[in-house]
Amino acid sequence: MSVHLFRPLFILFLALAGVAQPVEEDSTTVVSRYEQALALFERGAYAKSKAVLEQLSTDTDLSPGLLDNCYFWIGECYYAEEAYLDAIACFFKVLDYPRANKAEAAHMKIALAWYNLGERDKSCRETRRLIRLHPEGEYLARARRLQRLVCRESASGGE
Repeated sequence: MSVHLFRPLFILFLALAGVAQPVEEDSTTVVSRYEQALALFERGAYAKSKAVLEQLSTDTDLSPGLLDNCYFWIGECYYAEEAYLDAIACFFKVLDYPRANKAEAAHMKIALAWYNLGERDKSCRETRRLIRLHPEGEYLARARRLQRLVCRESASGGE
């Protein structure tokens, strides 16, 4: 699915997050650079996507509402590359923003990354945190499935 199909919703999100809409569509605008990074991610060009997002995250014109999204997608790039510790560090950066719209997803990805690293206790704790903080969230069903798996394994001493 193309990132450009979601542009009207994305512009609305940016407006609500306090990011001004770009006046022109050149590659130097914050929005177009962010869209470029997401398009690179969709194509599996994780290193290139990460580079654009990391550069964008240092932009002084970037609002906190978009900065947390940059950290989330940088984390997704690391996750896709199976660099789970780096991914976890990025997902925790998302959680530094109290109104982060990707907080629930970041908790889920942290739990999954710990699971992939074989750290069942940490995955269990993060899954429980996700369920406690987002009891009606979009990831609740997945979190409960993961909780049944990892919390049982961590209680029984492993695999």
